[in-house]
Amino acid sequence: MTVRYLFGDSGLFPGAYNFLEVLRGFIVHCGRAALLHAEIATKTRALDEAVAAVHRGLEEVAAYFTAVQGDIDARGRGGSQAIGALTRELNEFAARLHDGTRSRSLALLEADKERVSREIAGLRAELPVTLNAFFTNAPLEVLARAFSMRRTLEAVDVSVVLTHPSKIEAAFALDPDPEWSRPRRVGELEAAINVQIGMKKRFLRSAMVPERVDLSDHIIAGVELTEEVAEVSLRRRLDADEGVLIRVQSPAGEPAVAEIIKLGAGDEVHAADAQDTAQLLRLVAALRELAAKGRRRRLLWVRLADQDVLEHDLLIPLIDKLVDLLAPLAQEIDRRSPNRHELSLKVEHGDGHREEIYLRKDELTAALQGLPPPRLQLFGRLGVLGPLGKPAA
Repeated sequence: MTVRYLFGDSGLFPGAYNFLEVLRGFIVHCGRAALLHAEIATKTRALDEAVAAVHRGLEEVAAYFTAVQGDIDARGRGGSQAIGALTRELNEFAARLHDGTRSRSLALLEADKERVSREIAGLRAELPVTLNAFFTNAPLEVLARAFSMRRTLEAVDVSVVLTHPSKIEAAFALDPDPEWSRPRRVGELEAAINVQIGMKKRFLRSAMVPERVDLSDHIIAGVELTEEVAEVSLRRRLDADEGVLIRVQSPAGEPAVAEIIKLGAGDEVHAADAQDTAQLLRLVAALRELAAKGRRRRLLWVRLADQDVLEHDLLIPLIDKLVDLLAPLAQEIDRRSPNRHELSLKVEHGDGHREEIYLRKDELTAALQGLPPPRLQLFGRLGVLGPLGKPAA
């Protein structure tokens, strides 16, 4: 039974999903990520200040003992043999006292550095968890998709890279069930795929004739799908070295071009004719349809402008871009919601029955408590929060 979403004033909502859940997930999970980022920055800054303070203190201690030893030498200069011995003993004691003071200070500093490093490592370890919680469930607009499936005798890996607006890319490991949990054969997806894979010698003759193969019983060992290119690796058995690699290029506005590579001795390449290309396009279309059903299991990485967000400390710029993407629709929902204290959408079921879903603004602002003002102002650009994270009046 189909469902559709409506604005609070019953106008048609431009998306068949619950945007309020997406917004809540963004505030809760990316808000938590922003808080973690702020705590990491605070601890790092405090540690740097502590290190600088200890080294300043050690410089003062060194200057103090240098002055003390100078005074001891001055008082002992020209004295008797007993005074000379006492002077040396005092200098040795001062040196030991200085070295001990320095060692204790550095040991305490190292202990603090190790403790803070563990704390920061724990905070950093939570960052990908928060991003995973948001991105695996957020139906952001997808500009491009790159799907990959690789199967061996032992395992299958299925993943997808999604390109979103504002140069945001996210890679996910997909749940192989039920689409790829078992080896799939070509015939299960598309019947009658019989193509020329090259040339072979005619039986008992030297003449070459086309070598045509029915691919129906071939196992799909690998799939790589982008917007314009599809590569499909086929094997009769998964442990076989020989097989067939199909490559189909479909540039926008141009005729599709297909080639078939017979894997094995020499990797013979054969350009498919129009009839075989049409068959291969049917197979690729079936694979794209199957790939689109994959469920996101785990976030692998997020990139902004081709740079890893966590490796290059781009979390705040990422959140800034996400705010830009979500704010227009959040503000439109706010404008169309009857109650100024909450956001609302209607769900219309196929039988005409409607139910209303709500998201209170103070629930959103409460999730951001503890954030420093600059980060609160960043989320405040969504336009649906109270000033600086305070609950809406």
